[in-house]
Amino acid sequence: MRITFLNLKDYRHQHSLVSGPIGLAYLAGAAKHRFPGIHVQIEVDVDQVIASKPDIIGVSAYTEDYSQSIEAARYLRRKLPGTPIWLGGPHINALPNTLARDFDLGVVGEGEETFVELLELYDRNQLDPDHLKAVNGIVYWDNDERVLTPERDVIQDLDQIILPDRSVMKTYWPPSQSVLHWPQPIYTSRGCPFKCVFCIFSMDSQKVRYHSVERVVAEIEDILRHHPGQQHITIHDDLFALSKKRLAALTAGIREAGIHKKVSFVCMAKASIFNDDMARLMRDMNVSVVTFGLESGVERILKYLKGERNKVEHNVNAIEVCARHGIRMGGYFIIGTPHETYHELQDAYWFIRNHLPPMVMAGIYRLTPFPGTKFWQEAVEMGLVSNDMEDWRPFNYLNQDKRDFLFFNKHYSLETFNQAYPHFVRLTDRNHLGMGTEKQELTIKEYLEPLMRETLLRFKPERTLEVSGFSRMLAEWLAEEEGLTGKVDLLRPWEFDRFANPESLANSDHSGHSALVEPAADPEFSTLSEAPKPSQPAYDLIIVNLALEQIAAKPELVLARLSEVLAPGGRMLLICYNPLNSSMLSQLLAGRWFSDFWGMRPFDMLRYFGPKQLENLLPLEVAERGRLEIPSQGSPLSTEVLELLGQITPVGLAGLNDMAYTVLTTPKEAQGGQYLQAADKSGARRDFAIHPS
Repeated sequence: MRITFLNLKDYRHQHSLVSGPIGLAYLAGAAKHRFPGIHVQIEVDVDQVIASKPDIIGVSAYTEDYSQSIEAARYLRRKLPGTPIWLGGPHINALPNTLARDFDLGVVGEGEETFVELLELYDRNQLDPDHLKAVNGIVYWDNDERVLTPERDVIQDLDQIILPDRSVMKTYWPPSQSVLHWPQPIYTSRGCPFKCVFCIFSMDSQKVRYHSVERVVAEIEDILRHHPGQQHITIHDDLFALSKKRLAALTAGIREAGIHKKVSFVCMAKASIFNDDMARLMRDMNVSVVTFGLESGVERILKYLKGERNKVEHNVNAIEVCARHGIRMGGYFIIGTPHETYHELQDAYWFIRNHLPPMVMAGIYRLTPFPGTKFWQEAVEMGLVSNDMEDWRPFNYLNQDKRDFLFFNKHYSLETFNQAYPHFVRLTDRNHLGMGTEKQELTIKEYLEPLMRETLLRFKPERTLEVSGFSRMLAEWLAEEEGLTGKVDLLRPWEFDRFANPESLANSDHSGHSALVEPAADPEFSTLSEAPKPSQPAYDLIIVNLALEQIAAKPELVLARLSEVLAPGGRMLLICYNPLNSSMLSQLLAGRWFSDFWGMRPFDMLRYFGPKQLENLLPLEVAERGRLEIPSQGSPLSTEVLELLGQITPVGLAGLNDMAYTVLTTPKEAQGGQYLQAADKSGARRDFAIHPS
């Protein structure tokens, strides 16, 4: 038995490359569990479907591509007469009465059990109305009439659902004429209890059903085992961070398995319930990106979209909490609601603009009445849509340049909206939530990890403080991997203003987490273990990991403060960006550098230091100097610019390929003025010209 799914994609949108049809992988897993010998594949091009010579064709359709899906089914019907064509997806689930004649049947609701029952009928050659009527959760044709069977109950115990067959998450991609492998996402739950007017749950909210922590951990480990190159996993839950207790249990399971060291996560949370405790837990499980359905920065519009309990102050708090904990965050917004005034449209624009950054992404969409939502019912009552529509192309909300969409505002004209809309689009040009910044951190990690590992093994410190904003590069992890028993504390650059006196360190948990604990922390949800509190600060090693450039305090005061908490005989390792790196020079010369160039932590820079400047600021003497060289890929600077810089820069341009330089201090003197360790007073230079494999 050969099954081919057709999942139409808009080749113009990046979303199509990074968001694969994981729902079809669940169907494939269920089918192969029941029929081990079957073949399942996913295609995005109808000609590839024909070439696969399928026994059954499954088409997955959203409302915005339902018209194209009908056209594709009609074409397939001509080319493959007699082949069953089944329809699934959100559109037919919401409007089963719109099943086109080009499809034999549609699956309504969760499809794993339904799909297997239909395959059993096909296997017995019983795909006829007399047998189809016994299958719950479908709509099918009986002569010229649609027949809708009773609703199928949802699966309450999600762990009973067969694991998705992730091997099918690939397709031939016509634009590149090559095979595209979609990133592997995961579901940890299904359902949402809220009733936003634009969402499918607005008419019938669902009790949230969870996979067990053990199942989630096992599934993540399966992804990493079969897809070792994947570095980020998107959690596809309708709403992930809903229960703090659940989040704490999941974080504990992920950390116990060591998954947080291998992969980062992208998830969605709800602003009205998000707080510092949740942010801490997310940092602990290595969530690097959180998105929120903020929807509006205008109170009246927000309440219309999401309900009376939602407030703009919740949105602001979510933005500030993520900024406080160094989590990149993005917000989704809706404009063009029926009752929005032009003044409120302007306010919506300025709310987004004024929060970019710390937001690093804004997804801005016109309100679209999708079937199955409360707003669909409003649009039906307004006479704008109907359940028997034939052309569904105006519902393409991803096509920002499309102008044949439904317009239903009562306070301003379509012409006025069209004049305002490009201003919102330009805001999205500033988006950089994507994995480009994540890759930047991974690239940096690749070069710094050998140096940090060598330093830890060389000194074997009993207690280490790392000052770093990165989520992917922690001394704690390296110490664990090498079997070192010393404790590692972490201080974020943006927390330094609270790093004011030795007593603040008494709250340190000594478990590789923040050296500062938020006063509002709820101990019930802490994943951190307790440890004896020190009577005085005593760090044997302090690693300042590309962080001195990000701290607002004067650098000489920062270094003096760090020296105070350094134990006698302890050392400091400082890793600083090289201001003469060719990429940084090109930004400076183009006038593009400013303090929030990246718009996010940990990449924002307040200043740069040359090696001599840094050494003049240090309260300790320098024992060793080093450099981290990136293999040259060609300078972005022209030959003429390089020649000119060589003439005006007294130190020369020898370090164009150096990403960073390092300084290791001599041991701190004891109170009597003696070193407790032998110090290399020569100021030797050590080069780390690292070429990662």
